[in-house]
Amino acid sequence: MTDTLTQGAAPAIFSEQQPSLLAVRVLIFFQHIGLWLALRYLLFSVDWSDVSRGITAVLLSSVASFYTFAHTAGSEAMTSVSWIIVFAAGIRSLLRRASWRDWIIYSAALLLAVGSRKVNGILLLWLPIITLSLCSRWLLARQHWTELKLLLRTAAVALLISLSVGGIEKGLVFNLCRQFSVIERPTDGATFSDRFQSLIGRLSPAENADFLATGLALAR
Repeated sequence: MTDTLTQGAAPAIFSEQQPSLLAVRVLIFFQHIGLWLALRYLLFSVDWSDVSRGITAVLLSSVASFYTFAHTAGSEAMTSVSWIIVFAAGIRSLLRRASWRDWIIYSAALLLAVGSRKVNGILLLWLPIITLSLCSRWLLARQHWTELKLLLRTAAVALLISLSVGGIEKGLVFNLCRQFSVIERPTDGATFSDRFQSLIGRLSPAENADFLATGLALAR
């Protein structure tokens, strides 16, 4: 968009990207804006006192990794932003402070997180599991029936959103693979192999031989 405004033209979204330096700087600027808004959303998700909120703000501002991610232009630049928003919206729902706007924000952040990295798929499970765990705690404590109904409704909404986001992400991957004639295949094995190769590469020849001998002794 920046190059379109400044130069009058920009490559299509699915074409090879060669952004100008100004476009990259504008992207990083808005990533920092997104991080600040996400942190503010988190700070006001809990009914803290002004002192507690101020202390928390200082602690969050000292986490350098948040700003390091926001200062890059890679695929993980929005990881911290999406995670913060997902957990902040989830906290609001667990504290009975979530409105329909918060659920929309939660869904958008969840889709952004899951679409950016596959490991972020664990976010699809956290809120339904925690809510169902609270339901189990209610059954043991035998609290008021209204509390259980609220928890069940939150769990149902969270589960529906997780299933929808998971389906949308799968559909996007499928359509993109078809458009670019790419065979869709899982990458878990390749990722594990790369991590394993990096670990083995740090061993000395003697340690490598011992490791191989140990592995062969355990193999059939």
